[in-house]
Amino acid sequence: MYGVVTRIGQQVDEHVKTRVAEMARDSGRERVELQDKLKAVDNRLRELGGLAQQVSRVRQSAVEARQGLERAAREAIGDVRETVRVS
Repeated sequence: MYGVVTRIGQQVDEHVKTRVAEMARDSGRERVELQDKLKAVDNRLRELGGLAQQVSRVRQSAVEARQGLERAAREAIGDVRETVRVS
């Protein structure tokens, strides 16, 4: 009886060791996959950061252009008023 129990114990032990090794391989693969996904997300975030900077520069340029146009319009209106007064 002791021999049967010992053999069953060894079989269970071998099965557990095999399963642990399989799980370790699986978790290793999953870790690599997660690292790859995190790298991809990191790259996308960098791209988004670059795009956000570009948008900020475009907005600033638009503000400056609008201010220039407003200034030019005020000057043009002033010139017309001056021309009307002189006439």
